[in-house]
Amino acid sequence: MLETMGKVVLSGPNVGDRQSYKIVNQLLATSQLVVAAEGLAFAERLGLDTGKVFDAVRGGAGGSWMLENYGPPNARHEHR
Repeated sequence: MLETMGKVVLSGPNVGDRQSYKIVNQLLATSQLVVAAEGLAFAERLGLDTGKVFDAVRGGAGGSWMLENYGPPNARHEHR
């Protein structure tokens, strides 16, 4: 079993299934983070204010958990 955000998910009967779930999660999360960073970099190359772009897209179809949590520092060039 695997606990995620307070829910228990059956991950399968095989040894290593939990690790496989984690790898899939990390792949999805990383791809979203990369796309969010590329989107803000593209906005900057277009000469747009990245903070204003972030505010405009965060609640729409282009928004995501990764953009919401990692977008503001990137929009302000406060890289971790």
